[in-house]
Amino acid sequence: MIPKSYQQLRERFHRERPRRVWVSARCTYWCPRTALNYQAEDRRAQLEKYRRRERAMFRLLIPFLLELFWEWPTRCYGWQEQWLLYLSDELLKLDREWMAAAMT
Repeated sequence: MIPKSYQQLRERFHRERPRRVWVSARCTYWCPRTALNYQAEDRRAQLEKYRRRERAMFRLLIPFLLELFWEWPTRCYGWQEQWLLYLSDELLKLDREWMAAAMT
């Protein structure tokens, strides 16, 4: 998504005021199983290229996520990314609980 799309999404959210919105971004490039396919040195560079694109997308998405619900697999390597730690800190500042969903 381009930055303009994020702004349009936020405007629509505020206009329509849904009760709940969940965001579940793909974790493909952060998944331990996917990382196995990028073990070779030349492949690790490709994986990092994909992750850079994902980081850029999340930098645009973080302000919007502060108003929504977020979900991602617990084993995802992305949980330790700086942008997600920032999201966690911002939620705490807003006195919003950061909860993990249990898998049954």
